[in-house]
Amino acid sequence: AFDYILFGDDLTYTAFICPLLFYKASISFMEAYYMTPTNYLRFSAISNLPDNFDLQSNIYTFKITFAPLFVVNNLMLNEHVFKRLAEFNVDNVRLGRIEDDAFIHTQQLNRIFLTLENMEEFIRSSDNKWMAALNADVDVDYNDPQSVEFYKPRSLVVQVNNRNTGQSYLYPDEDLVYFENFPYQRMVFYRL
Repeated sequence: AFDYILFGDDLTYTAFICPLLFYKASISFMEAYYMTPTNYLRFSAISNLPDNFDLQSNIYTFKITFAPLFVVNNLMLNEHVFKRLAEFNVDNVRLGRIEDDAFIHTQQLNRIFLTLENMEEFIRSSDNKWMAALNADVDVDYNDPQSVEFYKPRSLVVQVNNRNTGQSYLYPDEDLVYFENFPYQRMVFYRL
């Protein structure tokens, strides 16, 4: 059990990390500085696992800070290590992209914070198909109070902030097309 784990800015990730290192881990806050598209925390696959395998890893918050042209993918958000992840936080990052299947194994998220240096560029260059994996097992009927109440604990807020103080993004009407894959029907909400 740890309150805080930091992967520092001078770290070189020379190999894939075995997920078994996080067996029964209880970590409140895990942070990684200065990862790049070629030098980042990533995990190896474990072969021949039984269907009911559970690493029992509990990481509450995973934060990535100061990463240039970073790509979020499921090699980093490993299905065993981050299965119970509650908050994913990207801060002061120039985000290259989020791969479509990046969040496929993180179905217990309740917050995604993206504080980006290139917010407008990211929104306009992404098809946002990665959002299809958010709360993939939820299908709420907002006209049915029981359905809303049942899925209320699965609420997921995606908050995107602009770190670039010289430029403000105003969500113009012509950019609504970039949000067509947003999964509103799955208790996922976008916070401006």
